[in-house]
Amino acid sequence: MIGYDPAAAPRRREAGYKGDGWTVTLPTDGSDLVLGLDTGLDSVAILRVPNGKWDRGDRPLSVHAHADHDETIIIPTGSGTLYHGPDVGHLATSRFSGPVVLVAPAGVFHHVVMDLDAIATGTCFFTVPGTVLLPFADRAPFNRFGKVTFADLRIVSPPPVVAAPWTADPQPDPVVEGRVVEGVSARLESDVRIIDYVQPETDYVLPLDTGHDSLFVMISRSASWDRHPAVVDVHSHADVDEFIVIDAGEGYLLNGPELGTVTLTPFRGPCVIVMPAGAFHRIVRTDDVTTDSILVYTDRRALVPRYERIMQRTTAVSVVEIEREGVAQ
Repeated sequence: MIGYDPAAAPRRREAGYKGDGWTVTLPTDGSDLVLGLDTGLDSVAILRVPNGKWDRGDRPLSVHAHADHDETIIIPTGSGTLYHGPDVGHLATSRFSGPVVLVAPAGVFHHVVMDLDAIATGTCFFTVPGTVLLPFADRAPFNRFGKVTFADLRIVSPPPVVAAPWTADPQPDPVVEGRVVEGVSARLESDVRIIDYVQPETDYVLPLDTGHDSLFVMISRSASWDRHPAVVDVHSHADVDEFIVIDAGEGYLLNGPELGTVTLTPFRGPCVIVMPAGAFHRIVRTDDVTTDSILVYTDRRALVPRYERIMQRTTAVSVVEIEREGVAQ
Protein backbone atom coordinates (compact mmCIF):
# COMPACT_ATOMS: atom_id res chain seq x y z
CA MET A 1 0.00 0.00 0.00
CA ILE A 2 1.52 3.29 -1.09
CA GLY A 3 -1.16 5.65 0.10
CA TYR A 4 -4.85 5.92 0.78
CA ASP A 5 -7.49 8.50 -0.01
CA PRO A 6 -10.64 7.26 1.76
CA ALA A 7 -12.87 9.83 0.08
CA ALA A 8 -12.01 8.51 -3.39
CA ALA A 9 -11.18 4.81 -3.03
CA PRO A 10 -13.64 2.14 -4.22
CA ARG A 11 -15.10 -0.12 -1.52
CA ARG A 12 -15.86 -3.25 -3.63
CA ARG A 13 -18.87 -4.18 -1.52
CA GLU A 14 -20.08 -6.97 -3.78
CA ALA A 15 -16.71 -8.74 -3.57
CA GLY A 16 -16.80 -8.55 0.20
CA TYR A 17 -13.41 -6.88 0.56
CA LYS A 18 -13.85 -3.13 0.84
CA GLY A 19 -10.29 -1.81 0.67
CA ASP A 20 -7.36 -1.30 2.99
CA GLY A 21 -7.62 0.09 6.50
CA TRP A 22 -6.64 3.58 7.54
CA THR A 23 -6.78 5.97 10.50
CA VAL A 24 -8.25 9.43 11.07
CA THR A 25 -6.50 11.69 13.59
CA LEU A 26 -8.80 13.46 16.06
CA PRO A 27 -7.93 16.77 17.75
CA THR A 28 -7.04 16.56 21.42
CA ASP A 29 -9.25 19.52 22.31
CA GLY A 30 -11.31 22.25 20.68
CA SER A 31 -14.78 23.73 20.68
CA ASP A 32 -16.08 22.48 17.32
CA LEU A 33 -17.82 19.26 16.40
CA VAL A 34 -15.40 16.99 14.55
CA LEU A 35 -16.14 14.60 11.67
CA GLY A 36 -14.21 11.51 12.72
CA LEU A 37 -15.40 9.58 9.66
CA ASP A 38 -17.16 11.32 6.80
CA THR A 39 -16.33 9.64 3.50
CA GLY A 40 -19.84 9.09 2.14
CA LEU A 41 -18.68 5.62 1.07
CA ASP A 42 -18.72 3.72 4.32
CA SER A 43 -21.26 2.08 6.60
CA VAL A 44 -21.09 4.70 9.37
CA ALA A 45 -20.52 8.41 9.88
CA ILE A 46 -18.81 9.39 13.13
CA LEU A 47 -19.17 12.75 14.85
CA ARG A 48 -17.09 13.70 17.91
CA VAL A 49 -18.60 16.16 20.41
CA PRO A 50 -15.99 17.97 22.57
CA ASN A 51 -16.82 19.15 26.07
CA GLY A 52 -17.19 22.76 24.95
CA LYS A 53 -19.78 22.06 22.26
CA TRP A 54 -22.66 20.63 24.29
CA ASP A 55 -25.85 22.59 24.80
CA ARG A 56 -25.88 23.60 28.49
CA GLY A 57 -29.34 25.16 28.47
CA ASP A 58 -27.90 28.55 27.58
CA ARG A 59 -29.70 28.87 24.25
CA PRO A 60 -33.27 28.36 22.99
CA LEU A 61 -34.22 24.71 23.15
CA SER A 62 -34.70 22.78 19.93
CA VAL A 63 -34.93 19.12 19.00
CA HIS A 64 -34.06 17.37 15.74
CA ALA A 65 -34.78 14.13 13.88
CA HIS A 66 -32.72 12.41 11.20
CA ALA A 67 -34.97 11.20 8.40
CA ASP A 68 -32.84 8.32 7.15
CA HIS A 69 -30.38 7.33 9.87
CA ASP A 70 -30.25 5.91 13.36
CA GLU A 71 -28.05 7.86 15.78
CA THR A 72 -26.21 6.25 18.69
CA ILE A 73 -24.52 8.61 21.19
CA ILE A 74 -21.92 7.36 23.65
CA ILE A 75 -21.25 9.65 26.63
CA PRO A 76 -18.68 8.21 29.08
CA THR A 77 -18.97 10.91 31.75
CA GLY A 78 -21.28 13.69 32.88
CA SER A 79 -25.01 14.02 33.46
CA GLY A 80 -27.77 15.77 31.59
CA THR A 81 -31.27 15.67 30.15
CA LEU A 82 -32.41 13.97 26.97
CA TYR A 83 -35.40 15.58 25.24
CA HIS A 84 -37.11 13.07 22.96
CA GLY A 85 -40.28 11.92 21.29
CA PRO A 86 -41.78 10.73 18.00
CA ASP A 87 -44.28 13.62 18.21
CA VAL A 88 -42.91 17.16 18.59
CA GLY A 89 -46.10 18.17 20.34
CA HIS A 90 -45.56 15.71 23.18
CA LEU A 91 -41.83 15.59 23.90
CA ALA A 92 -40.58 13.87 27.04
CA THR A 93 -37.58 14.52 29.24
CA SER A 94 -35.32 11.80 30.64
CA ARG A 95 -32.38 12.28 32.97
CA PHE A 96 -29.15 10.36 32.38
CA SER A 97 -25.72 10.06 33.93
CA GLY A 98 -22.67 8.70 32.18
CA PRO A 99 -21.41 6.29 31.26
CA VAL A 100 -24.41 5.87 28.99
CA VAL A 101 -25.45 4.97 25.45
CA LEU A 102 -28.34 6.90 23.90
CA VAL A 103 -30.06 5.22 20.93
CA ALA A 104 -32.32 7.41 18.76
CA PRO A 105 -33.98 5.62 15.80
CA ALA A 106 -34.45 7.39 12.50
CA GLY A 107 -37.34 9.85 12.56
CA VAL A 108 -37.35 10.31 16.34
CA PHE A 109 -36.85 13.84 17.69
CA HIS A 110 -34.12 14.18 20.28
CA HIS A 111 -31.64 16.58 21.82
CA VAL A 112 -29.08 16.38 24.63
CA VAL A 113 -28.61 19.17 27.19
CA MET A 114 -25.67 18.55 29.50
CA ASP A 115 -25.61 19.89 33.06
CA LEU A 116 -23.57 23.02 33.66
CA ASP A 117 -20.90 21.21 35.70
CA ALA A 118 -20.70 18.14 33.47
CA ILE A 119 -17.43 17.31 31.73
CA ALA A 120 -18.00 15.07 28.74
CA THR A 121 -16.72 14.11 25.32
CA GLY A 122 -19.32 12.30 23.25
CA THR A 123 -19.16 10.19 20.12
CA CYS A 124 -22.12 9.94 17.72
CA PHE A 125 -22.52 7.10 15.21
CA PHE A 126 -24.94 7.39 12.27
CA THR A 127 -26.06 4.12 10.68
CA VAL A 128 -28.65 2.82 8.22
CA PRO A 129 -31.89 1.74 9.93
CA GLY A 130 -33.08 -1.79 9.29
CA THR A 131 -29.61 -3.28 9.06
CA VAL A 132 -29.24 -6.02 11.66
CA LEU A 133 -26.04 -7.27 13.28
CA LEU A 134 -25.57 -10.70 14.78
CA PRO A 135 -24.96 -10.90 18.53
CA PHE A 136 -21.27 -10.94 19.38
CA ALA A 137 -21.48 -14.53 20.70
CA ASP A 138 -22.71 -15.78 17.30
CA ARG A 139 -20.07 -14.11 15.14
CA ALA A 140 -17.37 -16.81 14.87
CA PRO A 141 -18.77 -18.58 11.76
CA PHE A 142 -18.51 -15.33 9.80
CA ASN A 143 -14.84 -14.73 10.67
CA ARG A 144 -11.60 -15.99 9.17
CA PHE A 145 -8.58 -16.49 11.38
CA GLY A 146 -4.85 -16.58 10.72
CA LYS A 147 -1.39 -15.80 12.05
CA VAL A 148 1.34 -13.47 10.80
CA THR A 149 4.94 -12.96 11.91
CA PHE A 150 5.21 -9.41 13.23
CA ALA A 151 8.88 -8.90 12.31
CA ASP A 152 8.14 -9.78 8.67
CA LEU A 153 5.46 -7.11 8.20
CA ARG A 154 6.23 -4.01 6.16
CA ILE A 155 5.50 -0.58 7.65
CA VAL A 156 3.51 1.71 5.36
CA SER A 157 2.83 5.40 5.87
CA PRO A 158 -0.22 6.56 3.91
CA PRO A 159 -0.94 10.29 3.71
CA PRO A 160 -2.43 11.51 6.99
CA VAL A 161 -6.19 11.87 7.27
CA VAL A 162 -7.22 14.51 9.82
CA ALA A 163 -10.75 14.91 11.15
CA ALA A 164 -12.51 17.99 9.82
CA PRO A 165 -14.50 20.41 12.00
CA TRP A 166 -18.24 20.84 11.59
CA THR A 167 -19.65 24.19 12.66
CA ALA A 168 -23.18 24.35 11.21
CA ASP A 169 -26.13 23.52 13.45
CA PRO A 170 -29.50 22.53 11.93
CA GLN A 171 -31.82 25.53 11.72
CA PRO A 172 -35.27 24.99 13.28
CA ASP A 173 -38.28 24.98 10.98
CA PRO A 174 -40.13 28.24 11.84
CA VAL A 175 -43.47 26.70 10.87
CA VAL A 176 -43.37 23.86 13.41
CA GLU A 177 -43.25 24.31 17.18
CA GLY A 178 -42.37 21.65 19.71
CA ARG A 179 -43.75 21.20 23.21
CA VAL A 180 -42.35 19.36 26.20
CA VAL A 181 -44.96 17.64 28.36
CA GLU A 182 -43.36 16.72 31.65
CA GLY A 183 -44.57 13.48 33.15
CA VAL A 184 -45.11 11.59 29.87
CA SER A 185 -41.75 9.78 29.77
CA ALA A 186 -43.30 6.43 30.63
CA ARG A 187 -45.56 6.62 27.58
CA LEU A 188 -42.70 7.45 25.24
CA GLU A 189 -40.05 4.96 26.32
CA SER A 190 -40.11 3.15 22.97
CA ASP A 191 -38.87 6.15 20.97
CA VAL A 192 -35.34 6.18 22.40
CA ARG A 193 -33.30 3.94 24.66
CA ILE A 194 -31.04 5.07 27.48
CA ILE A 195 -28.59 2.27 28.20
CA ASP A 196 -26.50 2.59 31.33
CA TYR A 197 -23.29 0.61 31.56
CA VAL A 198 -20.41 0.26 34.00
CA GLN A 199 -17.12 1.62 32.69
CA PRO A 200 -14.70 -1.30 32.96
CA GLU A 201 -11.52 -0.87 34.97
CA THR A 202 -9.95 -3.41 32.63
CA ASP A 203 -11.29 -5.61 29.82
CA TYR A 204 -14.55 -4.64 28.06
CA VAL A 205 -18.35 -4.39 28.21
CA LEU A 206 -21.00 -4.74 25.49
CA PRO A 207 -23.63 -2.04 26.11
CA LEU A 208 -25.24 -2.50 22.67
CA ASP A 209 -25.33 -6.12 21.48
CA THR A 210 -28.99 -6.82 20.82
CA GLY A 211 -28.98 -8.68 17.52
CA HIS A 212 -31.59 -6.29 16.10
CA ASP A 213 -29.81 -2.91 16.02
CA SER A 214 -27.84 -1.25 13.21
CA LEU A 215 -24.78 -0.87 15.49
CA PHE A 216 -22.79 -3.12 17.82
CA VAL A 217 -20.81 -1.40 20.59
CA MET A 218 -17.93 -2.63 22.74
CA ILE A 219 -16.40 -0.29 25.35
CA SER A 220 -12.86 -1.08 26.54
CA ARG A 221 -10.34 0.21 29.02
CA SER A 222 -6.97 -1.43 28.80
CA ALA A 223 -3.21 -1.11 28.81
CA SER A 224 -1.18 -2.42 25.89
CA TRP A 225 -0.39 -6.09 26.32
CA ASP A 226 1.33 -7.18 23.10
CA ARG A 227 3.88 -4.41 22.49
CA HIS A 228 6.53 -6.80 21.18
CA PRO A 229 4.66 -9.74 19.66
CA ALA A 230 6.37 -12.47 17.70
CA VAL A 231 3.34 -14.08 16.07
CA VAL A 232 0.09 -12.12 15.87
CA ASP A 233 -3.36 -13.68 15.64
CA VAL A 234 -5.36 -11.79 13.00
CA HIS A 235 -8.93 -12.22 11.84
CA SER A 236 -11.38 -10.82 9.30
CA HIS A 237 -15.15 -10.24 9.25
CA ALA A 238 -17.09 -11.24 6.14
CA ASP A 239 -20.22 -9.28 7.02
CA VAL A 240 -19.27 -6.21 9.06
CA ASP A 241 -16.96 -3.23 8.97
CA GLU A 242 -15.10 -2.47 12.21
CA PHE A 243 -14.20 0.93 13.62
CA ILE A 244 -12.32 1.82 16.81
CA VAL A 245 -12.31 5.26 18.41
CA ILE A 246 -9.31 5.27 20.73
CA ASP A 247 -8.57 8.13 23.12
CA ALA A 248 -4.80 7.77 23.53
CA GLY A 249 -1.87 5.46 22.90
CA GLU A 250 0.01 4.49 19.78
CA GLY A 251 0.89 1.44 17.78
CA TYR A 252 0.14 -0.26 14.48
CA LEU A 253 -2.93 -1.29 12.54
CA LEU A 254 -2.30 -4.68 10.93
CA ASN A 255 -4.44 -4.88 7.80
CA GLY A 256 -4.54 -6.71 4.47
CA PRO A 257 -6.92 -8.71 2.24
CA GLU A 258 -4.86 -11.91 2.64
CA LEU A 259 -2.30 -13.09 5.17
CA GLY A 260 0.57 -12.49 2.75
CA THR A 261 -0.47 -8.87 2.17
CA VAL A 262 -0.82 -7.70 5.79
CA THR A 263 1.11 -4.48 6.51
CA LEU A 264 1.65 -2.18 9.49
CA THR A 265 0.08 1.28 9.49
CA PRO A 266 1.18 3.49 12.44
CA PHE A 267 -1.49 5.20 14.54
CA ARG A 268 -1.50 7.60 17.47
CA GLY A 269 -4.56 8.40 19.57
CA PRO A 270 -6.89 10.09 19.72
CA CYS A 271 -7.97 8.70 16.39
CA VAL A 272 -10.48 6.57 14.52
CA ILE A 273 -9.14 3.27 13.19
CA VAL A 274 -11.00 1.95 10.13
CA MET A 275 -11.00 -1.77 9.28
CA PRO A 276 -13.26 -2.57 6.31
CA ALA A 277 -14.95 -5.94 5.90
CA GLY A 278 -12.99 -8.81 4.38
CA ALA A 279 -9.52 -7.68 5.45
CA PHE A 280 -7.40 -9.45 8.03
CA HIS A 281 -6.70 -7.04 10.86
CA ARG A 282 -5.47 -6.57 14.40
CA ILE A 283 -4.33 -3.67 16.59
CA VAL A 284 -0.89 -3.85 18.23
CA ARG A 285 -0.25 -1.20 20.89
CA THR A 286 3.34 -0.05 21.48
CA ASP A 287 2.65 2.41 24.33
CA ASP A 288 2.57 1.85 28.07
CA VAL A 289 -0.62 3.78 28.94
CA THR A 290 -4.11 2.70 29.93
CA THR A 291 -6.70 4.18 27.59
CA ASP A 292 -10.37 3.98 26.68
CA SER A 293 -11.72 2.92 23.31
CA ILE A 294 -15.04 2.35 21.55
CA LEU A 295 -15.28 -0.51 19.06
CA VAL A 296 -18.28 -0.71 16.73
CA TYR A 297 -19.47 -3.02 13.96
CA THR A 298 -21.75 -1.94 11.11
CA ASP A 299 -23.26 -3.83 8.16
CA ARG A 300 -20.74 -3.73 5.31
CA ARG A 301 -23.55 -3.48 2.73
CA ALA A 302 -24.85 -0.21 4.16
CA LEU A 303 -23.93 3.20 2.79
CA VAL A 304 -24.04 6.34 4.92
CA PRO A 305 -23.72 9.63 2.99
CA ARG A 306 -21.56 12.57 3.94
CA TYR A 307 -22.60 14.30 7.15
CA GLU A 308 -23.68 17.36 5.18
CA ARG A 309 -26.29 15.23 3.42
CA ILE A 310 -27.46 13.76 6.74
CA MET A 311 -28.00 17.30 8.02
CA GLN A 312 -29.90 18.26 4.86
CA ARG A 313 -32.31 15.44 5.68
CA THR A 314 -32.59 16.44 9.35
CA THR A 315 -35.62 18.31 10.69
CA ALA A 316 -35.08 20.71 13.59
CA VAL A 317 -37.93 22.15 15.66
CA SER A 318 -37.92 24.91 18.26
CA VAL A 319 -39.44 23.98 21.61
CA VAL A 320 -41.65 26.87 22.71
CA GLU A 321 -43.90 25.41 25.41
CA ILE A 322 -43.41 23.27 28.49
CA GLU A 323 -46.38 21.68 30.21
CA ARG A 324 -46.39 19.91 33.56
CA GLU A 325 -48.96 17.12 33.79
CA GLY A 326 -50.91 18.76 30.99
CA VAL A 327 -50.98 22.24 32.55
CA ALA A 328 -49.19 24.93 30.52
CA GLN A 329 -46.46 26.82 32.39
